[in-house]
Formats: sequence, C-alpha cells, structure tokens
Amino acid sequence: MADLDHMHFIQNSLRTFLKSGHQILAHIKIVNQLRSEALKNQEDLKVEVDRLRGKATEANHLSKERAIEAEDLWEMLRKEKLTSMELRAALALEERRKKVKAKIDELKDQASK
Repeated sequence: MADLDHMHFIQNSLRTFLKSGHQILAHIKIVNQLRSEALKNQEDLKVEVDRLRGKATEANHLSKERAIEAEDLWEMLRKEKLTSMELRAALALEERRKKVKAKIDELKDQASK
C-alpha cells in the first residue's frame, strides 16, 4: 500500500509538473505575442514621430518664409508711407505756389489799374 501511495504521489506530482509546464509554455507564448505587439507598436510610433518631425520641420520653414515675407511687406509699406508723405508735401507746395501766384497776379492787376 505504501508503494501505491508513493506511486499516487508521484503521479500527482508529475501531473502538477506537466500542468505547470503547460502553463509556463502558455505564458511564454503570451509574453512573446505581447512582445511582438509592443515591437510593432514601437515601430508604428517611430514612423508617426518621424512623420510629425517632418511636418514640424516643414512648418518651421514655412514660418521663416512667412516672417521674411512679412518683413518685406513692412518695408514696402514704410516706403509707400514715405512716398505718400513726399507727395502730400509736394501737393501742399504746389497749392501754396498757386495761391502765391494768384495773389501776385491779383496785386499786379491792382497795380496796373
């Protein structure tokens, strides 16, 4: 009977060992699957990061181009304002000249009468 109990104990131990081995293999399979998924996700994220870096670089270049364009436009506006002021001054001088000439003509008329 002791041999039977000993044999039963060995069978139970072997079943437990085989069950544990099966569970370990299942866990290893799950770990490998999760690792594969993690590596794929990591690669997908790397691709996305590279894409976003490219967009950021492109946006940075466009921003610099727009800043240069804005500076050029401000310079053009400054020149236009300066030209406008010069034209107003010239127009004011012309108006003043006409008034003075009209006054001179009026005085000449009065002097000749």
